[in-house]
Order: sequence, then structure tokens, then C-alpha cells
Amino acid sequence: MDFDRAGFDRDVGARMQLARKAQKMTQEDVAKRIGLTRPSYASIESGRQRIPIDVVWRVSVVLGVSISTLVPKPANRKGREGNVVRLPNPRRRAVPVHGADSDSAVGFSPAEYVARAYAASVDEDDG
Repeated sequence: MDFDRAGFDRDVGARMQLARKAQKMTQEDVAKRIGLTRPSYASIESGRQRIPIDVVWRVSVVLGVSISTLVPKPANRKGREGNVVRLPNPRRRAVPVHGADSDSAVGFSPAEYVARAYAASVDEDDG
């Protein structure tokens, strides 16, 4: 399978930027909440830096979008893109569980978040 890593990084970065702007957040806001410097986050958004999966996860939590919003589906057999970029729903956010630290983006485990994000994406596809 051919994989265009640079193209993938640019696509994910562009999707992160769309989601961030939809939430009316700055690069500085997101970078601070996910534990990166603004220049490092800006490099990720512009596609100049490889994007670690944990960064994609943290960004999805902070912006309140599913990971599938930020990561493109693989191309189908005919080579066409498998999905369309969806802007995040600003009313849909991860809700911290009782007792979670107020500075924390989310109060549940990464595994539980992924399960919730998957369930939400399945609901979107069905509706």
C-alpha cells in the first residue's frame, strides 16, 4: 500500500486548523492545553512536523471533536478520497466526569474516550 506521509500530515494539520478555528481558539490556546509550545503546534498544523497519535488524541479532546474528524479515511480502491471534511459541531464536547481536575480537558481514560468517539461517529453516520 502506498502511503503519502507528508500529504497525510498536511491533511491532518489542515483538519486540526479547521476544527480549532470553528471553536474560535488560537494556536496558543490549543498548544497550552495539549502541552506543546505554540511554534511546535503551528508546525503540526502546517504539516511541517509529523503528528504523533497522542497529539491527535489530545487535540480531539480539547476541541471536542472525534478523532475521525481529524484523520482522513484511507482512499478506496479507485484512489479517490474516502470521506469529506466535516466541521465540528460546537455544541458537542467531551464532558469531564465528576471530580476531574478543572484544567483537564477530559476526565476519562483514553480508551474510554476512543470508545465514546467511535460511538459518536457511528451515530453521525447513521443519522
